Amino acid sequence: MLPDVAALDEGLWIPTFEPRTLETSEVIVTALQTMAGSGPFASAEPGPVDAPLASGARICCESAFVDTLESRVSLPSVCLDAIGFGTMKPAGDASHHELLGPAAVDTAGALVLMHCLTADLDGRPADIGRDRPQFVFAFHGQAVGPYGIVASGKYAP
Repeated sequence: MLPDVAALDEGLWIPTFEPRTLETSEVIVTALQTMAGSGPFASAEPGPVDAPLASGARICCESAFVDTLESRVSLPSVCLDAIGFGTMKPAGDASHHELLGPAAVDTAGALVLMHCLTADLDGRPADIGRDRPQFVFAFHGQAVGPYGIVASGKYAP
């Protein structure tokens, strides 16, 4: 079941252990919309967001980090094409987009993607999910020593 579009305003919360202690961190973010398939199930089949923004990205979101004491640090915007791969680990892994940017994050918490924009039916930037059912989904596979978890992003904090 897809989340209520009103939940998009609160942002997608992606939990993380303390980033400096992560030995493994793989964040997968994807933007989907319904009515993206073909054939008899076209009206219900989800697929990638199809219309790009002028920048070429399919979706751009503001981002922030909220720690366990509910302190919020603003981060650079995250833009991706249909699906994006990133890490919560500090700089040094050039194969992935560093989602936390230059922020000095030294506690567990959550990366929050909010105020996401996509192209509307006319190609202009619009809030995701406003003119058709579109949503952002995320998963974070992470490990510290022998302890690991795959956490899914949540729309309600």
